[in-house]
Amino acid sequence: MRKCSIIVYIEKDAGRILSGIDRDSFIICADGGTEYALSEGIIPDLVIGDFDSYRGVLPEDIPRIVLPREKDDTDTHYCVKYAMEQGFSDITVYGGLGGRFDHSVSNLQTLRYAAENGCTISLISSGNTIYVINSCSITLSRQPSYVSVFALSDICQGVTIRGAAYDVENAVFTGSFPIGTSNEFSDDTIEVSVKSGTLAVILSEE
Repeated sequence: MRKCSIIVYIEKDAGRILSGIDRDSFIICADGGTEYALSEGIIPDLVIGDFDSYRGVLPEDIPRIVLPREKDDTDTHYCVKYAMEQGFSDITVYGGLGGRFDHSVSNLQTLRYAAENGCTISLISSGNTIYVINSCSITLSRQPSYVSVFALSDICQGVTIRGAAYDVENAVFTGSFPIGTSNEFSDDTIEVSVKSGTLAVILSEE
């Protein structure tokens, strides 16, 4: 499985967030994410954006794709689509939450887009890690975090959560009822699965 890391806007804790990046993965910076990458000594393989937020000097040997200011895709969405088109099926986005709320929502929709098109995708930001799964399962190791599970589809069928303080079996989650908020680990691992539909599985630090 080819891995791609995408660095986007990071409101705070950039060093902490980027400390776990796989430097052997293909690294894309979305516009302003370039500043955080370079400050941590990370040289991207590609920079993509309309350059309305990164105004520094970009080394000439770093490839770039310059996007128009007026476009349908956000910079982050374009980066994810580009990565998928290049055959990357395991994508991690670094940053993308905590700034403008509309940008946070658009990034969550981008994760949904990738998951519903066969990609394994997650987002790591300050205090939160989001996994989005579509008609499959995920196993998480115990962490000092709350675990929340939300339907991104209107209806998610066959939702099962095992290893948590509140387990469910073959349940129905809907996009209008946040029943999966603030669960916790009771075992060393939590397994979350969904038979049909798209779920966001969110680890939130206390």
